[in-house]
Amino acid sequence: MRQILSFRVVLTLGVLLSALLVVFLLLQLSSTAFVVWDRLAQASWGVRLAWGGVFLAVLGGVGWGLWRIWRSGRASKAEISTKQPLTDEQLQTRILRNQQAGAEVDAAQQELAELEQRRLIKRLFVGLFGEVNAGKSTLIKALLPDADTFSSPIAGATRDVQRYLWRDRHGRETLLSDMPGLNEMGETLSELSRDEALRSHVVIYLCDGDLTRDQFAELSGLIELGKPLLIAVNKADRYAPEERAAIIQRIGERLDALPQPPKARYIVATQAGGSEQVTRIDADGVATIEMRPIQPDVRELTATLSRLIDELGDEELERRRDAAVYAIAVRKLDDALMQRRRRLGEALVANYARKGVLGAMAAVAPGTDLIIQGALGFALVRELCKLYEAPLGQVDLKQMLERVEGRVARNISLLLAVAGNVFKAFPGVGTVTGGAMHAVAYGLIFDSLGKALVDVLEANGCVESDQVAARFEENLTVDMERRMKDMAKIALGALAGKRRDDAL
Repeated sequence: MRQILSFRVVLTLGVLLSALLVVFLLLQLSSTAFVVWDRLAQASWGVRLAWGGVFLAVLGGVGWGLWRIWRSGRASKAEISTKQPLTDEQLQTRILRNQQAGAEVDAAQQELAELEQRRLIKRLFVGLFGEVNAGKSTLIKALLPDADTFSSPIAGATRDVQRYLWRDRHGRETLLSDMPGLNEMGETLSELSRDEALRSHVVIYLCDGDLTRDQFAELSGLIELGKPLLIAVNKADRYAPEERAAIIQRIGERLDALPQPPKARYIVATQAGGSEQVTRIDADGVATIEMRPIQPDVRELTATLSRLIDELGDEELERRRDAAVYAIAVRKLDDALMQRRRRLGEALVANYARKGVLGAMAAVAPGTDLIIQGALGFALVRELCKLYEAPLGQVDLKQMLERVEGRVARNISLLLAVAGNVFKAFPGVGTVTGGAMHAVAYGLIFDSLGKALVDVLEANGCVESDQVAARFEENLTVDMERRMKDMAKIALGALAGKRRDDAL
């Protein structure tokens, strides 16, 4: 407490001295400004104009320099995945570091093995990407009439990635990947499609009109990674020519508004084919329903795809594909490391919740439980921050614990009341002391604090005191009775052991 008071005194003096320094500087600048103004008023027009020109030039130079700094900062973030991709060696180093930390690395290694296999095949991979029932399988049928594809009006007919060998008008061999549609039942299929799109050299994204919010978000993620993209507005026969042009223009405008807009936009209208239901009425007025085939028209799509490939070239396509695959591998490494940290974090929290209960039960004098719990609280926070490699200053730690204590104070009555009721669920326990109820409450406090820290550290990579305190208070009431029963079992076990020792 004395250290906190001393720190506050020093901080107050520092603020006062800083305020006095600012006032002094303002007075000096004001005095200088008035002197310059008076002298300029007495000078000739030529001197005034020259001085004004110099002043504006200095301001312009400062503004230009700031603009360059901020522009370069944005560019570095935007281009980190495409202009400066990781190399195989750097990725292997990261894999080794994660492996040494105990995290799972098989998924990332499989990505590199898959990448190497595709390099050996030496063919262009083009992925067909889009929502469920967008017409991907039908488009392959239009490109490859003899291909053995399965196209169904039922959403989600394509349950796995299927590849077909296609030769364009130049005789260039391309592997077309037909992927499960996005937003199918089960997130696993959508994840499969996203990863396959990133592994492809070029992505053809099929839609049947202007982009929805979810579709635009998917495209934005591909564009951020520099993925060559061709957007095909399918089922073009639904729209009049001016409507098709308006849709294509609207999509282009939305792409141009992205923080990292693509350098070139490839958007075409196409008709993959398929069939449509029509009603035929004969001379007697009898209506019959028939399925009529729709004539496919993919000429513009294939011509634009060839142009996109020619403009980028094989080397650039390879570079962008590799960068995207590295991004997949890094994401899988990060996910595996996060999962490991969460498992270890949850184990730490459970261990310290148990220590909190036992520490409170072991307290023999009034106030000693606070000393025990304070030491445990500091240790829990430090161990979790070490696990997540998050910096934590002494002031930050005290500030966070003070805010958590404030949330505890306004919930302690509820905690003790629920703890008292919980012990009634254990028949034959007899009279339970107030110390046991406090111990159960302490256990719940440690459990809630630890879980709040894990959530905040996982989301931010650092301790945010306000977020931890808010999350802690939310955690207190989540499944409170069941969690307190677990703490009560620990407390009762400690009581039984104490009674056996006393009997001996």
